Amino acid sequence: MTVGAAPLRANIEMLVASFTVVFWLSHLSWVLGNYAYAAVMAPADVRMEAEPLLPIEKKLIAWSLILGIALLAILVWTGNSSLPIGR
Repeated sequence: MTVGAAPLRANIEMLVASFTVVFWLSHLSWVLGNYAYAAVMAPADVRMEAEPLLPIEKKLIAWSLILGIALLAILVWTGNSSLPIGR
């Protein structure tokens, strides 16, 4: 990764620090997501029929999507500011 960033005159220290933070945050979310799936899927829950979503659940889904898009925008902005390629 740093071999490719060096010819672009990118700030290597900032790149490594940013990559490390993003890597560990994504790894942590992956581990927590796998644990949450295992904790939710109890044998009694598997046999239940699907229920319609409550209005609060729909609001929570909307909030999570908005939060995800906002965090993606922050990630893109951080990447663009730490790797000013083509400017």
